Amino acid sequence: MLNEAIKASALMKKAKQSVYPTFVYSVLDQYIPGKIYLTKSETSAIMGTGSGIYAVIGDVRDQDGERLLAGLFQSRQAAKKRFTLFSPSQEWDLKIDELLENDLTQYKRHSFIFNPNNYRRLVKVDHSQSFSVHKYDSELISKSHEFNQAYIKEYWGSTTNFLKNGFGFCLLEDGQIACECLTIFTSSKFAEIDIVTQEPYRGRGLALTAAQLFIDYCLKKNIAPIWNCDVNNLPSIKLAEKLGFEHPSTYSIFVKRQEDMGDMQ
Repeated sequence: MLNEAIKASALMKKAKQSVYPTFVYSVLDQYIPGKIYLTKSETSAIMGTGSGIYAVIGDVRDQDGERLLAGLFQSRQAAKKRFTLFSPSQEWDLKIDELLENDLTQYKRHSFIFNPNNYRRLVKVDHSQSFSVHKYDSELISKSHEFNQAYIKEYWGSTTNFLKNGFGFCLLEDGQIACECLTIFTSSKFAEIDIVTQEPYRGRGLALTAAQLFIDYCLKKNIAPIWNCDVNNLPSIKLAEKLGFEHPSTYSIFVKRQEDMGDMQ
């Protein structure tokens, strides 16, 4: 896979205006199980995870890429398996819509840039008197409401792999998980956050605190925190801005019509 990863990375660098999801870098760095499908001409490719999340890269004019994409979708459709496709550009949006418009629903998402200077001006709220902070381990995963073993298997393949290459934090009150956040994907350079506050605890600023724990850990490890969300998710957008994320780029995600957005915030 090393040879394919080198060629795929080269294709990504050529498309300077494209926006690529974090899982692409996770696959390239072999942090999660995945596969790279290069076309015969090696001018385009599809990268995918074991759970059925894919991204197209390279030259949108590559007809082998069209056949590869259509064939991959048909195989997933026949097997009744998940098919979620990230598009890096408007040109790919049009191509995907042309090929699979009757089978996929398009959503728009934001990818933010983290500004550490903005983040450092943020005043931290101390919840230590009411909530205890815990870093994710196998016991917390087994107790988690949202980021349980099924979630970990879906995105990481195994708990062992998550604990090796990912991380996350929980805020607990009397042993109950109030707010939790973790890396849905990581690579050697990036860590993308997924965050949930349980209904009884919302409106108390816990998501802000949990996200700060996440970001502080990223800065300690010298990796960039990544914040992505649906363009209509106003609470997520406002939280991102509070945390120092700015200048969102918009990209598209396509899902099978009978599916929904799943865990993508």
